[in-house]
Amino acid sequence: MNKWTIVGLVVIALFIGLCLAVWLDLGFLFIILIVGFATGAYFLGAGKVKLPFLGFLARYGTVFFAFLFLDRMLLIFYPSFMNETRNLTAAAAGEMLSLLGAECLVAGPVIMLQNPSFQYDVTVGCVGSVLFCAYFALVLAVPGASSRQRLTGVFAGLVVLLAFNIFRIILTTYLEWSRGVHTHEYFYLFNMAFVLLVWAGWLRTLKPKSRDLPPGKSIGFRTSL
Repeated sequence: MNKWTIVGLVVIALFIGLCLAVWLDLGFLFIILIVGFATGAYFLGAGKVKLPFLGFLARYGTVFFAFLFLDRMLLIFYPSFMNETRNLTAAAAGEMLSLLGAECLVAGPVIMLQNPSFQYDVTVGCVGSVLFCAYFALVLAVPGASSRQRLTGVFAGLVVLLAFNIFRIILTTYLEWSRGVHTHEYFYLFNMAFVLLVWAGWLRTLKPKSRDLPPGKSIGFRTSL
């Protein structure tokens, strides 16, 4: 096993131990979801991800848990940043709901609708941190991509996922307010599927390097006998 595999397995083992000690059953569920998500990503991008499955899982798990740890530390030591993020997200969603004809008032992270009266609280989980961590980890887990390609993928994906997250909040709030249809839980599965689609779109932009071409071939030239 290479160093990435060893480091990743150690990190995952430590996280499983932490889950067993703190969350117990919820920890098992979280691990199953993450491994399942990474498995789906591996098979979706098998043509571009030239790594054994275990190596890809180790790279993905290491980066994902590192980003998730930083996110938790940010929440603990700089709660004002997360609160402001919640407020901005609620404000953006409230503006769009007003354009849709809803009587809307935003107070901090709470979106209040009238006729009928309804409130939606943009919680910490609603700002999309886990989505961003999952996407960034997928981008960084792909070997062979250049720094420019990774930066482009991270920036473009961040913009798309931010827009999608606000759209998700708008749709969830509007449907429950106007139709009484509760769709919040259903979006958890669709969210991760959307992350995979964005990542797959980035993978399609990656071009093979000249060293990956068959012997006797070079970019821009034709060989003949």
